[in-house]
Amino acid sequence: MAIEIYEGELTGSEVDALLSTVSSSNISATHKITRSATLVIAASNSSAKVKAQADYVCDGTDDQEEINTAIGIINAVGGGRVILLEGIYYIGASIVPCNNLSFGGTGWGSVRLFQVGNTNVIAKTDGTSNDARVIISDIIIVGDANATSGSAIYIDNQSNFTMSMVYVLSMPEYGIYIGVTSGSNHQLYNVYINGCGAAAYYIGAAHTLLDHAVSDGCLFSLFVPQSGSFLQVISSHFEGASNNGIQLSAPYSSIIGSKIITPGGRGVYITADGYAATFTGNLIYECINTGIDTLAPNTKIIGNTIKSINGIYGININPTAINSIAAENILSGTGDGRYVVISAPGSSIINNQCAGVSDVGIELISAPENIRIENNNIDKPIVGARGNGDIIKNNIGYITENTGTATITAAATTVNVIHGLAAAPTRVILSPTTATGGKDFYVSAKDATTFTITIDTEADEAISFDWQAVI
Repeated sequence: MAIEIYEGELTGSEVDALLSTVSSSNISATHKITRSATLVIAASNSSAKVKAQADYVCDGTDDQEEINTAIGIINAVGGGRVILLEGIYYIGASIVPCNNLSFGGTGWGSVRLFQVGNTNVIAKTDGTSNDARVIISDIIIVGDANATSGSAIYIDNQSNFTMSMVYVLSMPEYGIYIGVTSGSNHQLYNVYINGCGAAAYYIGAAHTLLDHAVSDGCLFSLFVPQSGSFLQVISSHFEGASNNGIQLSAPYSSIIGSKIITPGGRGVYITADGYAATFTGNLIYECINTGIDTLAPNTKIIGNTIKSINGIYGININPTAINSIAAENILSGTGDGRYVVISAPGSSIINNQCAGVSDVGIELISAPENIRIENNNIDKPIVGARGNGDIIKNNIGYITENTGTATITAAATTVNVIHGLAAAPTRVILSPTTATGGKDFYVSAKDATTFTITIDTEADEAISFDWQAVI
C-alpha cells in the first residue's frame, strides 16, 4: 500500500489516518515487503523481527548460498540491490556479485562476513574488462584464523567497482585485490584494512582511486604493479607495514596528502616502471629504511614531510630516476643518515628544509651530470663528486660560492685567504685589481678553510686581487 507524502502541518485527524495506514501496511514484523529489484537477507543470529522482514534467512552454514541465490534473481532482472540485515554471515565459498549490483549492509559495523576456510569472501573474475558497475558498502569482513589463503574482496577482469565503508580484518592474504588482467575505473572510499598477510590493497587496474583508505599491520600497505597506471591516492593513512609502506610500479600515479607511518622497510619504493609518479603533501614518519626511494624517471617529490631519518636516507634518487625533482620538502632526522642521495642525471634538489642528521646533508654518487642543488636550507655538508653541468649554489647553511679581495704585500710572495665555504673549493678565479709588475700568479693550495695565492717572485709593491671561490 502506498503512503502519501505530505508537506506542511497536518491536522490531528490526518495524523490518525496516517498511523492507521502504517499499522495496516506491510511495514510490520508479520509481513514481507514486496520489491522488484531489491532483496533482503537476514543472518542466522538476526532477531525474529528482522528475519520476518527478509526475503531469505541464512542458517549459519555456507551463508553464501542464500546470498548468491538472491544475487542470481537480481541478475535475472538486470540488476538491483541485495541488502544484508544486521548479524553474522558465515562464508565457506565466494559471494559472486552480478553486474549492476548494490551489495551491502544496513550500517557501519552491523553486518559481518566471516571467512570459513581458504576462500575469497567476495570474488568476481568473469568476463574480460567486464563493466561490472558493482557497489559494495557497509560491511565488515573477518578472516578465518585457521585459514592459510583467501582475500576479503578479490576481483579481476572487472571495471567500475565502488567500495565504501568496508572494514577488513585479519585476512590470510589480501584485504582488497584488484587484478592485473584487465579492467579499470575503481573507487574505494573510507575502506579500513587491518592485519592481512599480504598487501592491504593490491591495485592492478588502471584509473583506480583510493580516498581516505586506511591500513594497519599488513605486509604492504599498498602494492601497485605496472598495470595499475594512473592510480590516485588521496588523504589516506598507511601504518605499520612489515615491508614497504607503498610499493609502486605503475606510471603516472599520484599520492597526495597521505600518511605513511612506521613501515618495516621503505616508506615509498618506486620501481623503474613507475615513471612520472607524483608525491605531494604527504607525511612519511619513522621508516626503518629510506623515506622515498625512486628508480623511476621523472618522479616528482614535492611538499612532503619526511621525519626521523635514522641511518638511511630521506630521499634516494637512483641512477635510473633521471630528470626527477625533490622540491619544498621538509626532512628531519635524529641520527646518522642523509637527507637526500642523488645519482640520477638531470635531477633537481630545490628549496628543501633539512635539519637534524649528524653526518651528511646531500650526497652525490657517481658524479651525476646536469643536476641542480639550489636554495636549500641545510645544516650538513654536500659531499660527493660533481659531474659536468652541475649547479650547486645558494644553499643556506652550506656556502658553495663566495667572493672577496686579497692583497700580497710588498716583498711577499703569498697570501692565505679564508674563503668561507663549507668545503674546499674546486676552483678559484683570480682577477688582479692593481698592476702585477709582470709577476705570474696562481693558487698554490686549497683546503677546507683557506686557499693560497702565490706569485713567482717577491712583490715590488702590494698586488691586490678580486677572487671567486666555488665548491
